[in-house]
Amino acid sequence: MTMFERPTERPKEVVCKEFVLQFMQWGIDRRHTLHVTQMEKSRHAGKKMALEAAEKKRLADEKMLGTVDFAYEKGDFDSAIGKMYAIVESYDPTHVAAPSLKGFVGSNMKPVEFKDMIMRTFLVPLTWKELGALTRHYDTTGTDTVDTKAFLTHFTKLARAQATARKRAHDDAQKASTLKQQQDAAREEAANAKAEAERVRYTPSDEESFLAKIRDAAQVIKRCCCETTCAMS
Repeated sequence: MTMFERPTERPKEVVCKEFVLQFMQWGIDRRHTLHVTQMEKSRHAGKKMALEAAEKKRLADEKMLGTVDFAYEKGDFDSAIGKMYAIVESYDPTHVAAPSLKGFVGSNMKPVEFKDMIMRTFLVPLTWKELGALTRHYDTTGTDTVDTKAFLTHFTKLARAQATARKRAHDDAQKASTLKQQQDAAREEAANAKAEAERVRYTPSDEESFLAKIRDAAQVIKRCCCETTCAMS
């Protein structure tokens, strides 16, 4: 007698209710087993993907860091800082076309990220040794990364100093232009005065010549008057 057969005298009779209940229980057990198995597979797959992603990130970080040359010399550092000064000299934050510094706001940057941001923002390329020098210069945590806050603080300080220098140069040029105009006007006035003095300057011979011409003119006028009087008589 099977498990679905009623223990009666009638052989091989199936109890449908018990069969349906047992069948449904089998389905529940099977679905539970499949669900648990799938959850385990998903958990293992997620863990594997996380490990793979972490390994890829580690390799990418090593690759990015490996391109930086920290064996730089003083000339490389001076060249890198010189490029920063050149950027500041042409940077005017009040200009409508001034590049934005928002790309440098945030957490520390890896060296290659900093190099790319400098190129995209200011169109200034850095050599790998210059990058190493700047990374060391702006690294405040000892992690071979660029502290963007330290970079922006230094950049802003240089920009303010450059703006002050530009204003001072403009004021000095304005003062020099005003002084030159005043000097030119004074020289012109002196030249005119000298020319006027030259025109009114005379010698005793000039005076005698002038008086002689006056006497001659007077004689001519007297003669003309006499002739006119005689003619009228």
